[in-house]
Amino acid sequence: MRKLYLLGSLALIFAACSSENVEDLSDDCKTREITYQSEMESLISSNCATAGCHVGPNGIGGLDLSTYNDVKQIAATGQLLGRVTGSNGNIMPPSGQLGQCDIKKITAWVQDGAPNN
Repeated sequence: MRKLYLLGSLALIFAACSSENVEDLSDDCKTREITYQSEMESLISSNCATAGCHVGPNGIGGLDLSTYNDVKQIAATGQLLGRVTGSNGNIMPPSGQLGQCDIKKITAWVQDGAPNN
């Protein structure tokens, strides 16, 4: 009976340490104190506000994402997260979904109120 109890306890411990939980512990993705100037500006300018996409007065879909105010506006409406996650239309950028760390950064930034600096 004692061995059965010990085996059951070990099974619970190992189940709690699934690979998913281990990844969370070793995740190097910085999602605290994200600001537009520290992280978002370069992420947006290299993936969204590029020539032929969402830059300038003739940006695709009427979106110009070259300034903080422009990006903050679509962050506030949920469009930014909706498009990078695919939950609100086609996934952006069209070249392929952003990496999970970039999506986590955008999510954290939006949830923190989209601070500039």
